[in-house]
Amino acid sequence: AIDAENELGDSRIGKLWLQRLSDRVTVVNFDRGWDIMPQTDEAKGLVDFLYAGLADAACGFAEKAD
Repeated sequence: AIDAENELGDSRIGKLWLQRLSDRVTVVNFDRGWDIMPQTDEAKGLVDFLYAGLADAACGFAEKAD
């Protein structure tokens, strides 16, 4: 289980890494805390999308497993 202090909000995400394919630059890195915060609108949008989607999926799967 992930410690809530080390999660991205209430998403249950403890680690998230995004790399831009065109130049292989890391644009987001969350490893139980922000190492590289999203700086572009695209990166922020991806984090928001993953945050919402994975949080819903994780909570939905956890509820079904119980």
